[in-house]
This record gives sequence, structure tokens and C-alpha cells, in this order.
Amino acid sequence: MKLQWIKLIGLILGLMAGAIIVPYFIPSIDLHLTERLQSPSLTYWFGTDWLGRDVFLRSVQALACSVRVGLSSALFTGLFALFLAVLGNSSHGLYQTVRWAIDTFLALPHILLLILLTLCFGSDANAIIWAVTLSHWPRLTQLLLQEMKTIGRSRYVLHAEQFGSSRFMALCKHGFPYISAQWVIGLILLFPHILMHIAALTFLGFGLEPSQPTLGGMLSESNRYLMLGYWWLGLLPGVLLILIVLILAKAGRAMTQQVTHYAND
Repeated sequence: MKLQWIKLIGLILGLMAGAIIVPYFIPSIDLHLTERLQSPSLTYWFGTDWLGRDVFLRSVQALACSVRVGLSSALFTGLFALFLAVLGNSSHGLYQTVRWAIDTFLALPHILLLILLTLCFGSDANAIIWAVTLSHWPRLTQLLLQEMKTIGRSRYVLHAEQFGSSRFMALCKHGFPYISAQWVIGLILLFPHILMHIAALTFLGFGLEPSQPTLGGMLSESNRYLMLGYWWLGLLPGVLLILIVLILAKAGRAMTQQVTHYAND
């Protein structure tokens, strides 16, 4: 059990470190018009695009950017959801308000809301982070709200209130240690979901500047060349995205099973 936890934590830390460090080790991607649209080879693992750029290096740069933005978005979403879960259990009125907000946001089309928020915030990484945070918080908040409601009925929270602590502070102090595992699992399960939505957003041309390599942008740009036989322009970056999403999803499910096992014991 302990070894599996170490592997999962190592995977997550490795992705974080890679997203930060990798861009510094990738050389500048120059244009080589004489080597444009080269198929995959030992020299160019993913081939070259219509401007002679190395598709593998661009894919790694794009993936690192997506991981950085995705991690930041997941963290801010988790913190916002945790705050709303505590705030919603501070009083009956606030609980009903948070429940109403959750139901309202869940009823809205997810991608459409994400696009509208991105248009409001602009075209940079911060815009995507804020747009994702304000569109992905409801489901995690829904889970944490119910968990925190159960904790709010416990004797140690009630005793803390009797000794003069506000309900909000009592829930912050005594509630978070008991839902920290669910919170972390929620972030891990949310992360691949966010990566796919970032790719969809950039595929449609929203979010980051065109000069910034993105997996969604690369897939969108490759459309005009796929029918001409240049399959590697879209297939290989797409496979890279799917692999990282599947790995993260599997890690999230494994961690969920571990926490469930410990809870049953």
C-alpha cells in the first residue's frame, strides 16, 4: 500500500517538476523551410510541420504549458470549492445559497460557459485559470459541502462553538483534516478533466495567444493537412494528450481505491 502511494505522489510531483523544468531545456524551435512536412524519423520523432518545426519539441512545450495551467487551475478550483463548502455550512441561509449556485452552474453548458468566461478575461494563461476555476468548481463543492455538513454535526465542532469559536473557524480548524483526502482525490480527478477542456478551448481558438504552442491549437492547425496524408501532425500530439490524461485518470482511481480501503479498515 505504501509503495503505491509513493508511486502516485512521485507521478504527480514528476509532472509538476517536468512542467516547470522542461521548457528551460528545450532549444528554441526554429523554422526550417527546407525540411517542412517531414515524416517521423530518428531525427524528427514526430516529424515536422508545414514550417519545418519539430513537432515533438512543440508537443512537449505544449504539454508542459497545459500541465502548468492545469495544475494552477485545479489548485484554485479546489481552494474555491473548499471555501464555499465551509462558507455554506456556516449557516442555513448560506447553505441554501451555495446549493442554489451549484445547481445553477451545473445546469449551464460547460464548454459554452468556459468560452464565455475566457472571452471576458482575455487571451493568456491567467484568463484560462480564472475561467476554469469559475466553471469547474460546482461538482467538487457539491461533494465537499455534504462532507462538511456531516462534520458540522459532530460534537467537537459543537463544543468549539460553545467555547466561543465561530462556526466558520470551527469548521476550518476541525473539518479540513477529515476531508483532506477527499479534497486531494477531487483535485487529481479534476486535473485530467481540466486538461481536456484546455485542449478543447485552444482547439477552438480561445485562451492562449497563437504564438504559444498548445495541444489543442496544434490539432486545429493540422486539420488542413490531414486529408493530404500528413497524419503525424494531428495523430501524435493527440496520442500524447490522451496518454497523459489516461495516466492521471488511472492515478486518481487508484488513489480513490486506497482511501476507500483505509476508510473501510
